[in-house]
Amino acid sequence: MNFSRGGKLKIARVLPNKTDAIRDDDDDTSWSFKMVEQQQEQQQQQQERETNDDNDERIQWANALRKVVTRPDAIDVETGAIRQSFFKPTKIVFETSGKKWGDAQREKLYEGLATFGVGEWMKMKEHFERELGEWTTLELRVKASRMLGTQSLARYEKGWKGTREEVDAEYGKHKEIGELTGCWKSGTLVEDDDGSVAKLLKERAMAKNGGGD
Repeated sequence: MNFSRGGKLKIARVLPNKTDAIRDDDDDTSWSFKMVEQQQEQQQQQQERETNDDNDERIQWANALRKVVTRPDAIDVETGAIRQSFFKPTKIVFETSGKKWGDAQREKLYEGLATFGVGEWMKMKEHFERELGEWTTLELRVKASRMLGTQSLARYEKGWKGTREEVDAEYGKHKEIGELTGCWKSGTLVEDDDGSVAKLLKERAMAKNGGGD
């Protein structure tokens, strides 16, 4: 405030400093953010309280239901809570089969092929009950397939019989064919998508029949 020469009062306008104005704006913005954060925190706390209340109600309902439908030794009879110790095994026992394929079983399978023939697995089980009785007919079929060296036994008529020497000869024949055609897999002759094994067997059969004429 100043006085002019004529004695009149002269009022000077004081403009706010730009720096002060910016600082005031920052303070307002900071205050607004704090208010929003406080509101969000209060809402989150309210939601957590409601969730906890809901969970408590569900737990109480589940415990009450267990008292009715669950065996008493599996729960706390007063609260209905699960006893974890009830479901924890106290002892683990691993059962192993005493079934083992050995020389005795292999010998009886040779005898079975010589006596009953391919496909008569049940007769072999019953006749050699001590050695083969605990093996299923499917397992005996697989074992015989490996002895003959061929995955498919369809090329044999049911009841085909062979001595030990004849069975071993079949194995050697199938191994030779498998190595020629690339179809010898894990000690067994298998068929491929091109039918290479069937073609070679057919060619040999024709050659054999032609040579006999």
